[in-house]
Amino acid sequence: MVQSLSMRRVVLVTERLLIRELPPAAAAAVAAFHHESAHFHRRWEPSRSPGYFEPAHHRDLLKRERRTDQVIHLWMFLRDDAASRRRVSRGWRGRSIVGSVTLTAIVRGAFQNCVLGYKIDARHARRGYMREALTATLDHTFGELGLHRVEISVMPDNAASISLATGLGFVLEGTSRKFLKIQERWEDHLRMSLIDEEWRQQRLSAKPSP
Repeated sequence: MVQSLSMRRVVLVTERLLIRELPPAAAAAVAAFHHESAHFHRRWEPSRSPGYFEPAHHRDLLKRERRTDQVIHLWMFLRDDAASRRRVSRGWRGRSIVGSVTLTAIVRGAFQNCVLGYKIDARHARRGYMREALTATLDHTFGELGLHRVEISVMPDNAASISLATGLGFVLEGTSRKFLKIQERWEDHLRMSLIDEEWRQQRLSAKPSP
């Protein structure tokens, strides 16, 4: 099913996570997540101005993201023992963000493509949370959103991210030379992609036999 992005409010629930879009009212929580994760992700991200870590910056960004059909920004929270999906979906207040997943450059028409990005809080890394979140996000992307192709760009020395992407079925297509300016230096990035039929086959193969 192809979903109108302007009408969406994405909420995904997995075994351990609540994954959802956030309103501008969550700007302080978003700013805190980026500030607390800054050192952990410094090697892989552009230089940030001090204003980047202020709630006002993220309030404006959250507002802009809600108005566009080209971006979906999802935020990860640990689930509690909430009894129902309805209660869980409203339960972001008072919780710390543990990670984020972005779908950007969403293009329809003959392309049906988007770019995937992801970021985990250092305190919650290496626990399988990001793989769990990306699995749910890819199910939604190829299912509800009806996209055909997802691509990511990752630096060649980011072994953890490459391992994660490869484990999810992403295939290396090539190298984008001097692709992004990271910490004031233009860096090559590996370009990897995943196609909808590949994902469906992988998910089908992962299901236990009856």
